[in-house]
Amino acid sequence: MRKLNIQGDTIVEVLFALAFLSLAFVISYATVNRALEISQNAQEHSLATDYLDAQIEALRYYVTQPSNPAIDSSQFCFNWEFNKSIDLKNGKCLEVGNGFNYTVYIEPSSTLPATYHTIVTWSGLGSLGTQSEQLNYRVYSQ
Repeated sequence: MRKLNIQGDTIVEVLFALAFLSLAFVISYATVNRALEISQNAQEHSLATDYLDAQIEALRYYVTQPSNPAIDSSQFCFNWEFNKSIDLKNGKCLEVGNGFNYTVYIEPSSTLPATYHTIVTWSGLGSLGTQSEQLNYRVYSQ
C-alpha cells in the first residue's frame, strides 16, 4: 500500500485563525456601534438646533408686532399651532421629538440690553448625560 502525503491544519492553527476572526468581528462591532452613537448624537443636536431656530423666529416675529405686550418674564417660550397665533408662555416648553424630551426656553440677558438667550436641554444618549444647545438673539429697534 501506498501512503498518501496529505497534511492538514493542526488544531492550533485552526484556533489561531478563529481567534483572529473573532477579534476582527469584535473590532468591527465596536466601530459600528461607536459610529451609530455619533450619528444619533449629531441627530439630537440637529433637532435641538431646529427647536432653537423656531423659538428665535417666533421671538423675532413677536417683537416686531406693535400690538404685542412687552416681554417681562425671566424665562418664557412660544407655543404655536398651525395657522394660529403665537402665544407667549411663562416658563419652559417641552418638545417631544426623536424619542427624547427637549426642554426649550428663552431668557433675557442680564448684561446685554435687548438680547435673549435661547436654550434647549435634553437627556443625552447613553452615558452622555444632560446635553444642551444655546443660541443668542439681539433685537434691533427699527
